[in-house]
Amino acid sequence: MYAFHRGLRAARQFHQREGELLVSLAHREDLQGDEVLLGRWIKKCRTQTARLTASQITAVTALGIELDPLFLPPPPTSTDQPADDDPWWAPSEDRGVTPGIARWPQPRSWPQP
Repeated sequence: MYAFHRGLRAARQFHQREGELLVSLAHREDLQGDEVLLGRWIKKCRTQTARLTASQITAVTALGIELDPLFLPPPPTSTDQPADDDPWWAPSEDRGVTPGIARWPQPRSWPQP
């Protein structure tokens, strides 16, 4: 039997018995003499959503397990200082750089042996 199916059976058994799936990470569920690390299985399903197939995702969410999103939304942008006030993006004239002339670092002179 596949590990996913063992975990799913253990989760269903626990859910039918307890009415919820709030288990500790160390919880072990007994499936007719077969011990399943249910807490670790649920954590793995939640955190490794990208490895689950569509049917596995459907089965897990049907039990009420909330999965982590595959792609996290971008962090909120700070409205304290708009990008227009950032001196890095200011035109080169405002920074004291002559347009059209690049300022490259000067080569180092290494001591001669």
